[in-house]
Amino acid sequence: MTHTIRLLVLLLVAGCAKTADEPLLTATVTYGGEPLRGGRITLLNDKGIATASIGDDGRAELYRFPLGTSRVAVTTHSDGVSLFKTTPVQPPKPGQPMSVVPTYSGPELPARYADPAHSPVEVVVTRGQTELRIDLERRPDDPPVFKAADGPSVGIKVGQIAPDIVGDDTEGRPMKLSDYRGKVVVLLFWGHWCRLCREQYPHETALAARHEGKPFAIVGVNSDRERDSVAPLNLEAGIRWRSWWDGEQAGPVGRAWNIQGFPHTVIIDAQGVIRRVNAHREDLDRVVDDLLRTTP
Repeated sequence: MTHTIRLLVLLLVAGCAKTADEPLLTATVTYGGEPLRGGRITLLNDKGIATASIGDDGRAELYRFPLGTSRVAVTTHSDGVSLFKTTPVQPPKPGQPMSVVPTYSGPELPARYADPAHSPVEVVVTRGQTELRIDLERRPDDPPVFKAADGPSVGIKVGQIAPDIVGDDTEGRPMKLSDYRGKVVVLLFWGHWCRLCREQYPHETALAARHEGKPFAIVGVNSDRERDSVAPLNLEAGIRWRSWWDGEQAGPVGRAWNIQGFPHTVIIDAQGVIRRVNAHREDLDRVVDDLLRTTP
């Protein structure tokens, strides 16, 4: 099995949340000396894999990372195409949610960094290491670091306006993401099948209760296969936020948003702009609190 195929298989089962006893490796990624503001980083060797989203500060938090020498792949979202697939996002099936296919207007990376089997970048991670700095070489014939843009475009990257999600929730009622404009929104990609998602429930419900009555909302994209099972499981878990039903882990909304692991969080400000991805627990609280301070 090639490194690329092995990576795809592992990504399907990999989660991205931290448990209490897991170490944290913070990777700072730059391209030509400038922070790479968004994208995804993957470390891969014969011992394992770690993959995480890169924030708008060029930093990524990696858990369960392999020790030793790893190949490093770094990718950016581009025109709704999955990071590790060559097929474009397919239109949703009848009765399933729809999403605007995002466009990407951030940093463009050369293809040589996308495949961990052939990436020229290698790093050595030792036990106890907490910081990793990766500078991707920018050659004279590489594309510009940023495309010109008159303002925020619609897309799934930090700094872009979140694509609207239009469809039915898990109980068959219509809902739109744009209806929450004016509020700070935590968009959760989750499912009851996901153990790491379930571990986040108490913190997320406490966050919702703490900001009740404020311009704040938690909404979700649920990936459970059996729609009828979601409501009773929500009741049992104390979940009160609404979710679109995506029907599977690689449902149409998940593909359009390029979701590679669960749980996945997207924090959107009152103007509809994505401000952070994959913040959890105390980090999630801090980002939400900061945004609410400046929200009328």
